[in-house]
Amino acid sequence: MSKTKINPIKIFLILLATATIVGLTAGYFYRPLPFSLQQTASLAILGFGVALLAIYAILVIKYWRVVKRGGWQLFQVLTLTAATGLAVQLSGGLASPLILLYGLLIVLSVFRSERWKTVPVASILLMELGSSFLTGRWRQELLPGMTITAGLILLYVISLVIVRRGRSSVAGSLPAVSFDEPVTAHRALKEDLASLCGLVQAAMRTRTSAIFRADHLTGTLNMAAFKSYSAEVIKDASLEIRSSLLGWAARERQGLLYASFERDARDLGYYRKSEEVRSVLAVPVLQESEVIGVLAVDSEQTGEFDETDKILLSGFAEEAAKLVHFHQSHSALGLEKDRLQQWNSRLELMASRLKINDVTKIIQELIPRLVPCDHIVLLEILPEPGKARVLLSDPASAGYPAPGTEINITGSLSEQAVNLKEWRSVDDFYRRAIGIHRYSGEERPDHGFRSVLAAPLLYEDVCHYVLVLESRHPQAFEADRDTIHIIAGQFSLALKSAAMYEEKENLAIRDGLTGLANHRRFQEYLEEAIARAGSHPVGIALFDIDHFKKLNDNYGHPIGDAVLKEVAVRLKKSISSFDFVARYGGEEFIAVWPGRNDKEAAQLAEQVRLVIEGDKFKTTAGDLPVTVSLGVASYPQDAKKKAELIKAADEALYAAKKGGRNKVVRFAAMEKVEN
Repeated sequence: MSKTKINPIKIFLILLATATIVGLTAGYFYRPLPFSLQQTASLAILGFGVALLAIYAILVIKYWRVVKRGGWQLFQVLTLTAATGLAVQLSGGLASPLILLYGLLIVLSVFRSERWKTVPVASILLMELGSSFLTGRWRQELLPGMTITAGLILLYVISLVIVRRGRSSVAGSLPAVSFDEPVTAHRALKEDLASLCGLVQAAMRTRTSAIFRADHLTGTLNMAAFKSYSAEVIKDASLEIRSSLLGWAARERQGLLYASFERDARDLGYYRKSEEVRSVLAVPVLQESEVIGVLAVDSEQTGEFDETDKILLSGFAEEAAKLVHFHQSHSALGLEKDRLQQWNSRLELMASRLKINDVTKIIQELIPRLVPCDHIVLLEILPEPGKARVLLSDPASAGYPAPGTEINITGSLSEQAVNLKEWRSVDDFYRRAIGIHRYSGEERPDHGFRSVLAAPLLYEDVCHYVLVLESRHPQAFEADRDTIHIIAGQFSLALKSAAMYEEKENLAIRDGLTGLANHRRFQEYLEEAIARAGSHPVGIALFDIDHFKKLNDNYGHPIGDAVLKEVAVRLKKSISSFDFVARYGGEEFIAVWPGRNDKEAAQLAEQVRLVIEGDKFKTTAGDLPVTVSLGVASYPQDAKKKAELIKAADEALYAAKKGGRNKVVRFAAMEKVEN
């Protein structure tokens, strides 16, 4: 947490005001009304009174139009109290016409100061009663003094009651001003930033993700939003840019990475107590080269973040800057309150969705609500040049391209968006008679859409997706370009985060060499298949490469790896996508055929054997003959439990190898040996 700065000017004003109040209490500044009306004195006092009235007028207007409640500090309260008391006593004390300013001072202090609202009423009573007593005027001023004192106290109490009820004592004489809209906008921004923090937390698996807004006037970073698994995060944390740890990212305008964080978590400035934090990453949030904040994440795992994560977090920081700009200019963009709320709710939803299909569904649902369009297409750009996969085409009845297909985008508007990394649009296809295709040369020219906008979704300056919006009206997207720009950036990050998550998830269940499912995934799949099967059969085949050890010894492990990869390629081609194949371990593989009994599974296993044996394997050591032996078993005929079923297939495999290899053996057909 940052330390409070000492302002010498404020200290001086507090001391000066206090000294003035003491002097007023002692009666040093009291002047009788006849003296105040003398020509020489009256001009000075009149000038001072007029200036004070002007100050009060400005304060009243400023309060009603701009300043929120609870804004006054002690130096302001004391200074205004001393100035008002000085004007009253110079013009006759309790007999002065300026005594009405005391009432205004009490009302303003109640409405404008949370902590110091009792200071003016206490000071006024002290100044006037003390002055009256010490100067010997108390006998003459006893009755008016008691009346004025009772009136001021009553006014103070009434003001307190009105404040607590949320009303203004002069609301009837001034037009009502609604503060709902800016508060709602501020709350919406906070919610959007919190949703973005949730997206960061899910994508990077952080303990805490926090966004700080920079206040360059005070030199601080103030917590704007966060998501955390810790209950010790300080919600209103404020850090000095000049000296705090995270302030370095704002000062140097670059990322801060602690792969191994060995300091106390409280040094970060946003933890109330010491927490288990071992990795820290922070990047500046930039808006047109100006630092407007810092995005920070931490983890309890050492080495959780690296330079790649810094790049990813910088992408999220760019989206945070866009969100800030988005909300600052939402009135100019014509985004009314309900549209902002829709966007916020979907952003929160994206933060909890880590599958590309889920993000695609949100795109499909949200965009028509924010931008008027007749057709939405989302293309995934494939590694092969000019190729793309259609992830979304809604509505499908709009025609080309069909969802789930791969298309050639060479020479199209979509390819221009990919290569140029900028928006490509046509405001009226019919009027301009443009011959360029939207997606591919396979599409019909009479597609019926007049406005087309192709927006590349970039990440690390590479286009991974293209979002295409189409309308049957000309110039349909001109008014919503800023809106589309914001949501395109958010979708880009959401899709990339989902892709990274799926890639990590895929690595956990895939064999790194062959790309097939690994042993762990096979065990899960077989258990699920048996659970779903009920009384229906499930056939499996366990097989390994014949004489694989000899092949490794003769040609080396690189050739052995090449053979394993080619076996996997042939397996993928010979086994239906509705079935399952995995690398069981070493040179062993296993296939699962739900709904197949042992004889049907044996026939399918024979097809696998023939595919492997068919053509020699081309390697750098020459063309090599490769064969496999397979053992087949089925549920529930041969076993009713997963482990027993695998054991049955293993015994059948052993029989196949013992019987000469390069063959298929069913467990049920094995020759039983009597003990």
